Amino acid sequence: YVALGKAYETACQKMLLSIGIKSRLVGGKDDGGIDLLGEWLLNDTNPQETISIIAQCKNIDKVCPPNYIRELEGTLSNYPDNTVGILI
Repeated sequence: YVALGKAYETACQKMLLSIGIKSRLVGGKDDGGIDLLGEWLLNDTNPQETISIIAQCKNIDKVCPPNYIRELEGTLSNYPDNTVGILI
């Protein structure tokens, strides 16, 4: 089960990279609710224009339950206001 979760997180990381978000895997037992941590470069000519992101990866095959949204919101509350949370 852990290997399946890691494979999903790696696939999510590759997907984010395909849209310009560079991230690193954080997930683990004490990950603080974060699976991926990274930055989104908004302007190739100005590296100062970036958005910090945190991502949670949920490999589920049903409608996303509200507690996942609340968990992400709680995790985001520990980060600066300009941080974007992504639930995958």
